[in-house]
Amino acid sequence: MRRTDVLLLIQNTEEFSAETIPSKVYEYFHAARPILGLVHHNQELREMLEARGDRPVSADDPRDVSAGIVHYVQLWRLSDLTISKACTHYDVSSAVDRLVQINREGFSAPLRANLGAMAKVSIIIVSYNSLHETTAPCLESIFSRTDYDNYEVIVVDNASKDGTPDYLRQLAAREKRLVCILNETNRGFAGGNNDAIKAATGDVLVLLNSDTVVTRGWLAKLVEPLRDKSIGMVGPVTNSVGNEQRIFSAGATVEEILAEGERWTDTADSGLFETERLGFFCVAFRREVTERIGLLDEGFGLGFYEDDDYCIRVRKAGYRIVCREDVFVYHRGGGSFGKMSATARALIKRNRQLLEAKHGITYRPRHPRDRQLDLAEQYLQGFAGGGDEFLLHKCHGRLKVAETSVPRGYVKRLLFRRRMRALQNVLLRYDAALAKGGEGVTKGKNGR
Repeated sequence: MRRTDVLLLIQNTEEFSAETIPSKVYEYFHAARPILGLVHHNQELREMLEARGDRPVSADDPRDVSAGIVHYVQLWRLSDLTISKACTHYDVSSAVDRLVQINREGFSAPLRANLGAMAKVSIIIVSYNSLHETTAPCLESIFSRTDYDNYEVIVVDNASKDGTPDYLRQLAAREKRLVCILNETNRGFAGGNNDAIKAATGDVLVLLNSDTVVTRGWLAKLVEPLRDKSIGMVGPVTNSVGNEQRIFSAGATVEEILAEGERWTDTADSGLFETERLGFFCVAFRREVTERIGLLDEGFGLGFYEDDDYCIRVRKAGYRIVCREDVFVYHRGGGSFGKMSATARALIKRNRQLLEAKHGITYRPRHPRDRQLDLAEQYLQGFAGGGDEFLLHKCHGRLKVAETSVPRGYVKRLLFRRRMRALQNVLLRYDAALAKGGEGVTKGKNGR
């Protein structure tokens, strides 16, 4: 699934049911990947695909199969198509020949979310000083690495004094996809993003911090899961954030960290995991979500907890929040809490109280180290039917991140260590099996 665009599921027997569907199909369901369902005399499977948002096609003979494949390729406008076949009972060679012809005729756009035509995306950035350290490298990465055709970039500058407004004006004169909003005062994180949301023309909105660097394929992959109407927001993994989106990184430079991020995304199989909150260094959502729940709450002032507030509101509206593990975005981050100024500390305390009063809750999200261990356990469950060395890499990475925040209290530390040891023991067994080339662990793609 790591290098596959769409699962080809062809079924022509009535006996095929939910209980006998291969595990590969469920992997695609979980990853929000398109499933090309050509179904004959199987109402149960048809209903499963329709509920997911896919369009099953009846297939009475091989010619219908070929026509169905072409229909799906045109529907999703897929390029460089790789098909994974499951339960294939027909000769599809004629359809494959037709796919080659379609690609040659110009379907060169990247994988598109099922939002009609390629959805327009508005990438929103709020800048405040630090031009050469953050804003300029961020914009350079967007315009050089975004292989998604239909997008605009809206930068809201909150009254920077370091030459950022002049830089943005000059760049906008050369780059027609760039829109600049130059505020005369610092409107804060929520206020600046709201200014851009109101000006945006996209069907999908992406809030992106100015201290980030994006990677190739990032935008199309973030947009893709939003074809599932149950998903309200999508975010990537990163090197620096205060939740389980953080992956292990030992790199000392941006280039080294980006290389580590690429290694991680190569192992991720486009997997999605649900979370109760996303860091707003990079988050994508459909415009309809904002129209339903409103803009960011500017009552949080210059920053802190407005992203938590928005995640709570999204979940209250019935949407799921997910992280896509095969998208990595570098995040410089703002350093540790201990290095923050007294003013920032006071703002954090004040805004947490505001959040709790607003929602009538005691806000205690699950600690990031516990979520790291949760994910490691989920990975290990994937070994039940045979493992993959990439999952081992991810498990080790999650445990390394968890080790960076060992609990201080004696009881919590004891329970944490006990859980860590149990996971480490399982990993040791799989590591040994991989070293011996034994059963239970398979080599990754191309033996990497």
